[in-house]
Amino acid sequence: MIPLTKTWDPADLIELREVYAFVVPFIANTTHVTRVWEYTMALEAYRRTLKWPLQDKAILDVGGAGSKFGDILDHYGASSFLVDPHVNTTIEDYTGTPADMIFAISVLEHVEQVTPFLDACWRNLKPGGLIFLTLDIWDCEGPDVAHFHWMRKRIFNVETWKRVLSHLQHRGAKRYGTADWAYHGHQLYASYSTASLAVIRGHP
Repeated sequence: MIPLTKTWDPADLIELREVYAFVVPFIANTTHVTRVWEYTMALEAYRRTLKWPLQDKAILDVGGAGSKFGDILDHYGASSFLVDPHVNTTIEDYTGTPADMIFAISVLEHVEQVTPFLDACWRNLKPGGLIFLTLDIWDCEGPDVAHFHWMRKRIFNVETWKRVLSHLQHRGAKRYGTADWAYHGHQLYASYSTASLAVIRGHP
């Protein structure tokens, strides 16, 4: 079974072909090839944790303005709510109902401060709920010079990716399932890739 915490490997979509089939109708014309892997992994995380169907589950799609992921969730019956400063508010300022699951697809590299963002996600998650996020990653240290660096606040490497998990674990999170910390090569513009992270909040 593919770990939900891992870096992008093209072979993943072969193993996840059933979930990938749910995603395909929505991404046929996308120019963001990484979204195919990210959306498939995100739906796989949902399938394993909260199970199908998606109905009657409260989901926060954090930072997802303009993406197709909310369309996928809505199409399959999820009660998703977009939290995005370009539309309504930030997750740090969100005061709505806590969620069964929080998705943050390619958001963490763009936020001003990582720690308050993670803390806000945690605060807005129900006991038993899951946070699934993806982030830009490479196998280097030092300043971000990878493609699209001008659009990011930061790029992660394996060590800083692990620190994201560590911070959430200090809040009481448990990593969901196994992890594959290997960097499976540059998948984007021959300079960087994408990684995922899945954590669950235990019941009090």
